[in-house]
Amino acid sequence: MRYSSFVLLLLFSFSKLSFSEESNWLLDQSQKLMKIAAERNDNYSFAKKPPSPISIEDAKKLFGVNSPLVINSERVRSVVDSIDQSQNKLIFVSLSMPNNAFQLIVDNAISTKSTLIFNGISEGSNFHSFRKEILSRLRNNSEIPPISIDPLEFEKYAVKVVPTIVITEKNVLKRKVKGTANITWLLERTENKKDFGVLGPTYQILEESIVEMIKKRLDTIDWEEKKRKAVSRYWANREFIELENVKEAYKFYVDPSIEVTKDIITPEGQVIANKGDMINPLEKIGFTKTYIVFDATNILQREFVRDQIANLDADGAVAVLITTRMERSKSWKGLTELEQYYEQPVYFLKREIVERFGLSKVPSFIYAENKMIVVNEKPYQ
Repeated sequence: MRYSSFVLLLLFSFSKLSFSEESNWLLDQSQKLMKIAAERNDNYSFAKKPPSPISIEDAKKLFGVNSPLVINSERVRSVVDSIDQSQNKLIFVSLSMPNNAFQLIVDNAISTKSTLIFNGISEGSNFHSFRKEILSRLRNNSEIPPISIDPLEFEKYAVKVVPTIVITEKNVLKRKVKGTANITWLLERTENKKDFGVLGPTYQILEESIVEMIKKRLDTIDWEEKKRKAVSRYWANREFIELENVKEAYKFYVDPSIEVTKDIITPEGQVIANKGDMINPLEKIGFTKTYIVFDATNILQREFVRDQIANLDADGAVAVLITTRMERSKSWKGLTELEQYYEQPVYFLKREIVERFGLSKVPSFIYAENKMIVVNEKPYQ
């Protein structure tokens, strides 16, 4: 079963990053990265002990000025200003990431105008609680990047771990890298390849694909039971209008004329009708059918109506059958049997018809005669 492509956006805010001009920004980002490695206990020489303050120059020496693991504010600003705006920058993330790693990603997403993408929501969460969990991690941020939940993007770009950075152009993959928050480094690559592999610590994707989650929930639904309950509700709530049975023949006329309450004028200025005019639709529109309103639960009426239909057919007239009610317990099966009995559709009487034609008894035959509507109540016994 294929599900149509969709993206559920959770846009928290859009804003421009105010770049820090202070050189301490580089030191701060470097120390954050050191903490990430320390938490992961990865095989980096600087990750074997808690980070201690170092100078900016030492940080540059440690990482290398052009290392993919070093985020330089000047380079970020320069690259972002020069990149092709048709490129789309996506950073795939998960709440499995430590807070400081996640924060580093967020900072870089803001500075590079990138979108953070989650695969789904955490197990046991709903969208409200998941949004709340994300916001709790971003409580110290004055700006928040665009955030979306899009498992189809995870699938499209074969994202299996986070963080993964993907740069696309017209929805076509241009570059991809895993294990770094430094999207600037990826934007600057000139090598003739698309996948730059793994450059640093990666984490498993905690959230289940929202598509898979929906599939699982749909699989647990008993659709036959849903259908049965829907049918039951329909017939339980179906309004039936009970009218008295005809005891003696009676015929009356209904004038279908309507009064024009406002001048009717075409765009060209032609007057179709003036306010106060009386218009009889039967003068313009034919009324060739005979509407038979009857009680389908009354066996005698059912047989009488069938005989009347035969007479109308002989005269070339067309009958439209409308029942006031039927047995609720038979539901659709009963309606099907009724239509098979008459070999034509059977409709339910609406209150508007009762009021418009002044119906009070059944069976009643409604037809046109001399530009008037006739309501003919016929005894059936």
